[in-house]
Amino acid sequence: MKKTMIAACCAALLLTGCTSVRDLFGSKSDSQKAQESAAAETTVTTTSAPPPEHVLVTLGDSISAGYGLADAKKERYSALLTEKLTIRDGIEWVDCNYAVSGDDSTDLLKRLNDGKALRLPSADAVVICIGANNLLGPYSDYLKNAKGSFQINPEGLTSDAIGELTGILEKNKQAIETLKTDLEAGFAKMPTDLQAAYEFIRARNADAPIYLLNIYDPYSKLKIDNPVNPDQSFGDYSGELLTRMNRIIKDYADAHSDITYVDIAKPFAATDPIPILGNVNNYSITSGTLLNFDPHPNLSGQKLIADTLYPVIDAAQ
Repeated sequence: MKKTMIAACCAALLLTGCTSVRDLFGSKSDSQKAQESAAAETTVTTTSAPPPEHVLVTLGDSISAGYGLADAKKERYSALLTEKLTIRDGIEWVDCNYAVSGDDSTDLLKRLNDGKALRLPSADAVVICIGANNLLGPYSDYLKNAKGSFQINPEGLTSDAIGELTGILEKNKQAIETLKTDLEAGFAKMPTDLQAAYEFIRARNADAPIYLLNIYDPYSKLKIDNPVNPDQSFGDYSGELLTRMNRIIKDYADAHSDITYVDIAKPFAATDPIPILGNVNNYSITSGTLLNFDPHPNLSGQKLIADTLYPVIDAAQ
């Protein structure tokens, strides 16, 4: 009976155009074929996918933005750093630099809230360099508000000249008091702004290590008179302010286990001349040259920051 049924089935297959008994008894189901096809496609897609990339997000001011460089996108420290990391890992590190010249710590927070740092959620590391303009901003305002120098008439002071000099001294006194008030405000808002920025970052990226840079002193070699305090040189005055700000930055980093404090001030202080755009290293009142106060790092200074950051990141990752 079974032989007769098999023979009948074979005859039926031949009549319907099927070429093998396997199509009826030994063939794979349509669902099995679909699963195997999907698996094959998945394998092809996986092997042909582009290699992954790592993302370095940099936040901050003109130091990080590369102000004054011939080609900031290639010469700023974040670009130099991603080159080093790419060579180390064999995987491209992308330089996502959102630093903006002139920003202080409050401006940084505003830009974060405006959604400027688009790659922050996918960042593999975050570098922050901020706070210099918390000090430089008030001092720039002071220079704008302070009255210029007074020229003494060799024939003696007239009543009009005495009145002018008195007005200059009074205006400068007011400008100095305003400067002191604004500097204190700059110090006070730094830890608050850092905390708000930290919370913003962690709400969008819970894992990326954060590297917080301190501020180097560009004026340590500048021994000119300090208009704010005649008993102190401008270089000493600048160093005093930056030491205080760096202490705030370090204290904040030390209070967070996922933030690494990076001391770039130390290698800058050990470099002679200081690698900045200005000419304060060799300026002399008797030189006859115009004093250029520009504190931004030149290309050597940017390389110094990258060289300081790299071993810190390398040791942590």
